[in-house]
Amino acid sequence: MAWRKKLTDAMADGLRFASLGALLVGGVGVSVAFVYVLIKTCWFSVDYLDRTLFSEPW
Repeated sequence: MAWRKKLTDAMADGLRFASLGALLVGGVGVSVAFVYVLIKTCWFSVDYLDRTLFSEPW
């Protein structure tokens, strides 16, 4: 039984860690972009409703 890992096993672990980290960073980036677009859409929708429905009295 060897006490040390093989070089290829250590490289596989490093690549697995790097790919999971990249996936996590990408997921956070997509989530932040989605929240930004959602807030921007709500902001423009409120602006549009204010301009079209509430600009003159009913």
